[in-house]
Amino acid sequence: MLSCKQTSRILSDGMERDLSFGERLSLRLHTMMCKACTRVEAQLYILRRALAEYPVPDDRRDDQGPVEK
Repeated sequence: MLSCKQTSRILSDGMERDLSFGERLSLRLHTMMCKACTRVEAQLYILRRALAEYPVPDDRRDDQGPVEK
């Protein structure tokens, strides 16, 4: 059984990469029993959607660091 700390890490990782079958199964089993981690999962999706809608200035799209003026 995953701890809540492990679960939150895997939930976060799952936003960036495909999870293995074992990871997905462990997450599902944990979140079926843990309402706190279910809320964390929902919050991560909300943050992801909000950031996707946030406009990125053209001079920052290449992730070149801070722009000096």
